[in-house]
Amino acid sequence: FLMNKLNNLTIRSRLIGLIIFAVLLLILLSIASARALSNSADSLETVYVDRLIPTGQLSRIKYELQHIQSELLNAVQHDPANPGSARHAHPTDQHISAIMAAKKRVKEDWDDYLATYLTATEKQLADTAKPQLSHLLTNGIDTTVSQLRQGRFVDANRTLLDVVQSDNRDLDNTLDQMLDLQLRIAEQEYLAAKATYRHTLLLSVVTTLIAIAVLSLLSWGIISGISAAVGRLEKASIQLAGLSAG
Repeated sequence: FLMNKLNNLTIRSRLIGLIIFAVLLLILLSIASARALSNSADSLETVYVDRLIPTGQLSRIKYELQHIQSELLNAVQHDPANPGSARHAHPTDQHISAIMAAKKRVKEDWDDYLATYLTATEKQLADTAKPQLSHLLTNGIDTTVSQLRQGRFVDANRTLLDVVQSDNRDLDNTLDQMLDLQLRIAEQEYLAAKATYRHTLLLSVVTTLIAIAVLSLLSWGIISGISAAVGRLEKASIQLAGLSAG
């Protein structure tokens, strides 16, 4: 039936149909490619903005808190009753300044992290970490720094051991869970992007194969039409030549 329809079309109509089909195919493939590129860009943006940046923020918070503990430990060594205090010729304020600067960076990174997109599980973990961090900064670090400034080195050392390190262990555990979650979500987004790529690739392959089949059919119809026309022309020429010879 389809071949009969093609045979009934003029060569001009067949050529126009071939061109229209090729243009439509090109538009379809272009749209599919643009969509695939857009999805890939969105996935990369999501992984960077919602996963990589927060991972960096949480990692820096962990590092800065460890740095603060190290500075506090060095600061309590300035106790005049400590035989090793003579090795610390610099003032205690040097450690305190480093502690306060690190504390500021922790708060900035934490505020920036809360400003990012958070899933329900991330928000739940953030709600757990928020009071832990607040207690560590206020009741632990600030209290220890205040005691150091007053020269109460024994009290500062006790607060460091009983409050700062204990609070930091709890918070560090929560931060590790938050970091693990970032990796799991990033992996899920990667797998989703990979599935989308495979779907788009399959669609493109199927569309291309169908297009090749249809274009081949149309081309064969056009070639057949041209061959038939040339054959009729040759036959007519031979007949004319025979008439002229007679």
